[in-house]
Amino acid sequence: MTPEAAVSSMDPLIRAIISIGVLVFLAKLFANIASTMKLPTVLGEIIAGILFGPYFLGGAIRIYGEPLVVLNDYVHAFAEVGAIMVLFSAGVGMGYTRLKSAGLWATLIAVGGGALPFATAYFFYSNIIGADSTSSLIMSTAFVATSVAITVRMLEDLGYVDTVFGNLLVNSAVIDDVVGVIALGMVIATITEGAMEMSTIVAKVVAYSLLWIVMLEISIYVVPKILDQKSLIEHEGGVESAAISIGFIMAALSGALGLSPIVGAYTAGLAVGESRVIHKVKEFSERMEMFFGSLFFSVVGAMVDINVLLDPSIISLTLILSLLAFISKAIGAAMPAMLKLKDMKPSLCLGMGMTPRGEMGLVVATTALEMKAIGEGVYAQIVGMVLITTFFAPLLMTKYCMREKCNTVRKAEKVEN
Repeated sequence: MTPEAAVSSMDPLIRAIISIGVLVFLAKLFANIASTMKLPTVLGEIIAGILFGPYFLGGAIRIYGEPLVVLNDYVHAFAEVGAIMVLFSAGVGMGYTRLKSAGLWATLIAVGGGALPFATAYFFYSNIIGADSTSSLIMSTAFVATSVAITVRMLEDLGYVDTVFGNLLVNSAVIDDVVGVIALGMVIATITEGAMEMSTIVAKVVAYSLLWIVMLEISIYVVPKILDQKSLIEHEGGVESAAISIGFIMAALSGALGLSPIVGAYTAGLAVGESRVIHKVKEFSERMEMFFGSLFFSVVGAMVDINVLLDPSIISLTLILSLLAFISKAIGAAMPAMLKLKDMKPSLCLGMGMTPRGEMGLVVATTALEMKAIGEGVYAQIVGMVLITTFFAPLLMTKYCMREKCNTVRKAEKVEN
């Protein structure tokens, strides 16, 4: 058998392993480049996927007549595991106690910072663009959630982490993530059941929100008791394995109940964060996320058809969407923040800190594309919007805060430990 024939008949699982290895390696390489440029590493991972995915170099570079990178069912399955690990790790890092301590002001800022972008995107996409209700809902959901990791990175660069302002911004971003998870669960249910009237959608939002709260409360009570068992603690790797297993079980349960699996993974992470052995699980989940997270974000990029992304009409629409995403989030979060901070400048600065979309927007886009709820054009617009807001938000916030000096922020008293 010739080498060409041997490769052509290669098992799809082997092809997937090769593709995963290539994507993860290049994602890490580009993430390191982004980090040295003081940019969010997720940008490097997505760009690596776009450049070396099957629609560009990954398809152009051929070995024995076969493309270097393919996106088959196995690759998508591993990417789904990556999405679950990203949300599970985020939940572990947060913990339910931190979620509860966010407070009323953070909740109001998160609701304002989520409601206005959602409404703006839905109105623009359905009334101005004339898109169908499903695409409009997907785009609206992608507009909602803030990237907590990028927000924290901005605060660290500005030296605001240990201020009242910084605490308020981080807590608002945390609640905003929860709003995004609930919105995603609602949209997935809507897609599954077909188009519905707005009154039905609202009823679904309430129902799934209550369902999520019940899941969370039960998890908070049960999961820490399981992980704190002496037999698990004494067995090497027992706690870590049990925690990851709980994350996947909760993801499956969430999917069975009609929510997205990542909602269950996120909920499990919040519950695991209340265990006495959190330090073990957190370190282990972060290491797992280092691989699977990079795989997920590189696959997100690899799924973008670069020919679609570079289409002039897609570029112009993506720029408009990015501008709307930035303005609606900044204003939506700044308005309730004004009531707390009593000053326009730090309030706008806080609003800017909420504008980078990041992980949740990408999960929304990828989930919708895999369900064939949106086409490649809408997918490219969401990914483009996430990339632009993630890239420019830190730059604009830094410039604005440093130029205005944000005296109210600088003078904010230190947050009590």
